[in-house]
Amino acid sequence: MRLKETALNLLCCLFFAAFPFDAKAMDLTLSTSDQIAPYVDKNAPEGGPFTVLVRGAFQEVGWDIKVSFLPTQRAYQEALDLETDGTYPRFFTQKRYSEMYYSAPLVSTDYTVFVNRKNLPDAASLEDLNQRMTCLALGSPIPEPLNTMVKQENLQVMWAESYRQCFAMLAMGRADFVATDRRLGMELLEELENGLRDIATFDLPTAGDSVHLIVSRKHPQGREIIKAFNRGLKLFKDAGKMPNTFKVPGKKSQSPPQEPANGRT
Repeated sequence: MRLKETALNLLCCLFFAAFPFDAKAMDLTLSTSDQIAPYVDKNAPEGGPFTVLVRGAFQEVGWDIKVSFLPTQRAYQEALDLETDGTYPRFFTQKRYSEMYYSAPLVSTDYTVFVNRKNLPDAASLEDLNQRMTCLALGSPIPEPLNTMVKQENLQVMWAESYRQCFAMLAMGRADFVATDRRLGMELLEELENGLRDIATFDLPTAGDSVHLIVSRKHPQGREIIKAFNRGLKLFKDAGKMPNTFKVPGKKSQSPPQEPANGRT
């Protein structure tokens, strides 16, 4: 009898070694910004397209999530302090990388420059933006090469609570241009009277950027969460399930939103 049990145990060990299972499925709580609608939107039935993407990726590997919508910096801090299991969507910074594990990119950026025609009637390139005023939502990254222009004091920046406010400033002529992703910009322009008529656009040459799910390096299952998510994300994308928000005609991919916070921490 003991010999049979030993043989059975050995067979089980060989089976599990040959066919390893994924880490045990978890129910996670993730924190996210409540300041980047429509990309993350607590008032939307599914929480906005980034929430659809993240939840869908985890569901591909049998995991489920609950989402806590918080101010941007608090959402990050709660993930760092293990009050939640992670946060999304987040840009890469060296400081964050020292504190967080990063997933594969959710989406990558393409920036478009939206220009006030009255202030800059002929603007069509970076040179036309020299010594002008741009508007950014608080904490948003300044994309290159605009960041270099700011450091060289060739560009002025005014800050607003949101990109909706920036586009209002743009329409009033208080800002000369705003650089953000095309779909978000077009949606905000449609809210403005005569917005589409008074605003011109051109693409901003940039190396691009990406946003991620991130998990605290202090999390005891941090690596497993990221690995499971990355597997699910690939399955989700390969199955063609990406939300339409991230599919822009004529673009390889849709840009992530600008991250409102008190700077990229």
